[in-house]
Amino acid sequence: MADKLTELIIGEGNESKTSKIIMNKIFIIVRDLLLHISSITKLTYNEINILMYYYIVPLFYLSLIDYKLNTHNIKILFISLILLSFLLIKDFKKISDFLFLKSVAFLRWFEIIGWNYIVSSVIICVFTPILILVLIFII
Repeated sequence: MADKLTELIIGEGNESKTSKIIMNKIFIIVRDLLLHISSITKLTYNEINILMYYYIVPLFYLSLIDYKLNTHNIKILFISLILLSFLLIKDFKKISDFLFLKSVAFLRWFEIIGWNYIVSSVIICVFTPILILVLIFII
């Protein structure tokens, strides 16, 4: 089962090499973008990563849902939770490092179905958010 799923995601033969190259390029583009943001903001890569995937992306989704529902309630609640978390977190770098390591461990868990870290990162952190965005728009 895992081999068939891997073939569907990664491909086989020459397609496998092409798929791996594409996945690697997508991973590098996203990583470099986060590194660039990190250099501009003077926050660490881990802090930017956590801000992006734990705060900004969910806020964007919730804002779209609020827009579709013609309300601001969900967005206001989430922003309140964000502000509360920033008040309660004494060392954001330390928390970000912890959460980043947990996120890496989660992504490495997909090795049991044949996805390496790069593949699982692209599927979970790039393709899945795009799919969720499309679903929000069509619903």
